[in-house]
Amino acid sequence: MKNNIFNNIDVIELTKKMISFDTYAAEGKTEILNYIKDVLSMETSAEVILYNENKENPYLIAHLKTDKPEFTLVLEGHLDVVSPEGMIVAPFNAQENGDVLMGRGAADMKSGCAAMMAAFTAAAKSPERNGDVYLVYTTDEEYASAEILEIMEKRLIPNCDFVMIAEPTNEALCTAHKGNAWVDMEFFGKSAHASTPELGVNSIYMASEFICKYKKYTDELYAKQENVIYGKPTLNVGVVNGGTEPNIVPAYTKVRLDKRYLPGDNIENFIKEIEVVTAECKKKNPQFDSKINIVVDCSAVILDRNNNILKKIKEAIGEKCEFGMFPGWGEGGYINKYGIPVVYFGPGDTKYAHTKDEQCSISQILRVTESYYNIIKKLCLK
Repeated sequence: MKNNIFNNIDVIELTKKMISFDTYAAEGKTEILNYIKDVLSMETSAEVILYNENKENPYLIAHLKTDKPEFTLVLEGHLDVVSPEGMIVAPFNAQENGDVLMGRGAADMKSGCAAMMAAFTAAAKSPERNGDVYLVYTTDEEYASAEILEIMEKRLIPNCDFVMIAEPTNEALCTAHKGNAWVDMEFFGKSAHASTPELGVNSIYMASEFICKYKKYTDELYAKQENVIYGKPTLNVGVVNGGTEPNIVPAYTKVRLDKRYLPGDNIENFIKEIEVVTAECKKKNPQFDSKINIVVDCSAVILDRNNNILKKIKEAIGEKCEFGMFPGWGEGGYINKYGIPVVYFGPGDTKYAHTKDEQCSISQILRVTESYYNIIKKLCLK
């Protein structure tokens, strides 16, 4: 496939251009969206709206309209990136090395965003369309995903028929990912001088007791929940903060837990697990005192692989396309809560995302761009 097959849009040059914007910084997020808006306004007849332009995390929605849409497809991606610190190449100066394109965001997920934009632009040139196509770009997925929540709550995109998100999937159609919940556990003790610890209640010991018991409990529980497709839930104790000075018995400690729960599960079961363990701790130690605070709950995604639209999408991509499970978390978790089917499909391998040598295969970018165009053609073009 030629690099310039999509009219005036060279998808590899577009990817390089997207990488050139420092979208770890707020100003870079606005700059890249203004660039995209200008290109889409020049190359298509789509309605293009830039939201929250003067705020820290702007986002863009482009809408390719038809008079009587028989189908509504949403193509969605995020343009923000993680910190470029420690990269082995200039992070915002994309470099080619054979079939490899390197730079911050090359895998996660500016290559996928470029592929979507090139396919969207090509579809806009078609004289006959029987479906609406939306192109949505957010800029805070790596940190809060507040924009996709705003988009869904304000109904800025309709209850569409299908959403595709261009996270790096190695060209697999990923029909699910685990949920990701963070919970803070607070432990309350009593301060005392370190020379008389018996007069106090050590909150760090309390937290340690909980962590050890919780790990043992969940190791056994999660082993029984393992799924052939989705694997098993995972738990990580990621942050522990407690105490002020070594000569003071610590009165307060906070622990942050990260659980990746299976599709079909929910945060309520996470809380029940914690309550089982805290009850056991309190039974053993009457002074045990804790509180549970939910920090964030990023819902899981699950899509029936017999979904009729998904079958059409797979046909449009080609016989070699395989189903998979996305190993990380994506904004489809929030979209799926509204009953809208979501799938992940994009170029790149997640093993390179957020790394010092972040990269993406150029040939994958080209194939995915063609696949996206074929999907739009099958679902929304006459």
